[in-house]
Amino acid sequence: LLDMSWYAITDFQAKCFHGASEYWQAVAAKEAALQKGSGYGEEVARYIRAEQFVRQALEQSKKYPMINATLTSGADALLQVII
Repeated sequence: LLDMSWYAITDFQAKCFHGASEYWQAVAAKEAALQKGSGYGEEVARYIRAEQFVRQALEQSKKYPMINATLTSGADALLQVII
């Protein structure tokens, strides 16, 4: 009963939020690894997942024109920080 744009936008944002949460967990994992001197694998794995989520969101934005540049600019910036 909802317009398709509702699903597209919320799914895009959910993927971006998942990517952002993985990014911040990677930052936390790095801090913990620096203190212990080991455990850097979690950091790398989380950065990879963060990048995957944000790339999925940006790929989805190409399919749905209602996901405009205002939304994708934040995702693009997040992707650059993750990379």
